[in-house]
Amino acid sequence: MKGILLMAYGSPSSLDQISDYFTSIRRGRRPAKQEIEELAKRYMDIGGISPLNGITNRQIESLRNLLKENGSSTKVYVGMKHSKPFISETAEQISSDGINELLCIPLVPFYSVIGTDTYFNHVKETQMTQKTSIHYVKSWNTEEGLIEYWAKSIEDAYKSIPGHSELLFTAHSLPITDLDNLETYKSQLNETAELIASKLGIKSWSLSFQSVGMSGGNWLGPTIYDHINLRLLSGAKNFVIAPIGFVSDNLETLYDAGIKCRDLIKDDGGRAVTASAPNDSKMLIGCLYKIAERNGFL
Repeated sequence: MKGILLMAYGSPSSLDQISDYFTSIRRGRRPAKQEIEELAKRYMDIGGISPLNGITNRQIESLRNLLKENGSSTKVYVGMKHSKPFISETAEQISSDGINELLCIPLVPFYSVIGTDTYFNHVKETQMTQKTSIHYVKSWNTEEGLIEYWAKSIEDAYKSIPGHSELLFTAHSLPITDLDNLETYKSQLNETAELIASKLGIKSWSLSFQSVGMSGGNWLGPTIYDHINLRLLSGAKNFVIAPIGFVSDNLETLYDAGIKCRDLIKDDGGRAVTASAPNDSKMLIGCLYKIAERNGFL
């Protein structure tokens, strides 16, 4: 029996889960009280909690339905890196269901050691690997449906701002380490941005990074905030921000690439619109279906 495991980052489901969630991200180091209060404020600014878990559940259900409609008996599962259901918990269910061949798809289209490989490592650390043949999808950043979705979302964002607007692509910054200088990650992001811009007929665009962690160290840059300040100093006023590093809206798209950027630009008399992420759109679900089909999991 075949199965597909979609793997997402996870998110706290309530404000009182913030401390445990960020402790998981920090590998057991609990955030300080001040940090928790600041994080809680950001969640309150986007409505009280991140929509990520709900979106992920809808993605799972939509893919299940699409597979079923096309006569497939492949089962679909979800495992989270930092919140329930954890990947290790889902692995137990997969084993219990008798899945003997599994396709693992991270809900992050771009490859990095600290991102993609850590998802895979969570799978490899389980007992499931003793009974199941496991296949890993390392990246899917050039999927046609993904490019088409972002082109349409960005086009809609442009329509809401009169006059000229600059296109700013953004993705989650990651720490640069001896294990990964992030050249593949950055190259794939630039590749995707170029495909989207080409489809829109836009020749001038930029790629910057957001959501740098609080742990310090050397992180991939430039930050979108530094880049926006430079563009404002050069006379730019209006911006369309496309958080292509994410497939689902979450704290990073709604606050870091949304509220924080808009406030920064508004303070200088400009305006910004953040393009919406693919979420559970038909185009995104279609991408996942095609990945499954290409890998023989229908």
